[in-house]
Amino acid sequence: MHSVLNMRLFLVFLFLTFSLGSCSPKETTTSPVSLSVDELISLLSEETEQLTIYNFWATWCTPCLKEMPDFERFAKDHPEVKLIFVSLDRKSVWDSKVPQVIEELDIKSQVFLIEPEVDLNWRFRVSEKWKLMSIPVTLMIEGNKRLFFDAPLNYRDLGIAQLELQKTLSNTSIFEKN
Repeated sequence: MHSVLNMRLFLVFLFLTFSLGSCSPKETTTSPVSLSVDELISLLSEETEQLTIYNFWATWCTPCLKEMPDFERFAKDHPEVKLIFVSLDRKSVWDSKVPQVIEELDIKSQVFLIEPEVDLNWRFRVSEKWKLMSIPVTLMIEGNKRLFFDAPLNYRDLGIAQLELQKTLSNTSIFEKN
């Protein structure tokens, strides 16, 4: 009798341990993925039917950190949008500062870690409009259409840009009267 009771208690203990241990009040974030510049450029050249937003940032960039929660909220409110944060931080902070910022800002979207090449001309492969090596920079891609922004954006800006991109795709103006 004791062995059956002990077995049941043990099974209940295991169940509670695993079920409560796996509960988390916070959603999990995807781990950052390191890519070469060439791998990033390859991804950017792929046509996609889904609106994809690439936001280039770094942990030392105050305007970047300020806009990231708006990007995250926009992506959450628009599940049809794919958001990718592209960190341009030095490799030396990939395992320390980058994860810390991701956690502090509650970032759930994919994060790519790019170690920029010494030759800064790689940015022209992202967009010929990226004249100055400054961030934040945002590239929105849908189909073969692209919008490039070399200034901080907020939630409203992202919505307007999404409409502009869709207008470009449908070749009609959102400001035309019917």
